[in-house]
Amino acid sequence: MDFVQSPAALRAAGELSPFPALPSATKRCGTCKEIKPKSEFSFKNKALGTLHTKCKACKNAYTKDHYAENRDEYLTRVSTRNKVVKQTYTDATDSYLAGRHCCRCLKDAGGELYLYRKPGYEGPPVHEVRREKLGNDAFALALANSDVYCRHCLGAKFVPNLLLYAFRPRASPLRPPAVPRARPAGACKN
Repeated sequence: MDFVQSPAALRAAGELSPFPALPSATKRCGTCKEIKPKSEFSFKNKALGTLHTKCKACKNAYTKDHYAENRDEYLTRVSTRNKVVKQTYTDATDSYLAGRHCCRCLKDAGGELYLYRKPGYEGPPVHEVRREKLGNDAFALALANSDVYCRHCLGAKFVPNLLLYAFRPRASPLRPPAVPRARPAGACKN
């Protein structure tokens, strides 16, 4: 009477190779049942080299149909998450600003404090992290690299630059640029 030996016994006897045969370069799609090259299938687990049972075209069609059927549920879920994340960032910002004062005039502005990115910090500012929902680590880093200003000092920070550009005479294409006139020797500098 013949009996079936285990794969381990066959390997020990040298009858079964410990290395499996190389897989063929094609695979049958589980949805459309066509035989396609393996390049037409996405990886399920790239480290193990396993592929999805559906080809890329069938998987894309399924995903598109599934989203169309469940669009309202997805939008509701995203909207709810966005509200929660926005409220979390707002609460964290409010608790960070509580008890702080302007770093320029050292006054407590009574809740009218603003965050402005410190010079030399290259990361995204707090408002960008909040808008793009970049995550708690990025938010904490942006908070740590922000200065606190009151409305007056934050506006004063930009006034010199605004005055430079707002009141600069514009060159006209029709007339040549003005040449500064020489002042008389006893004239006032104002």
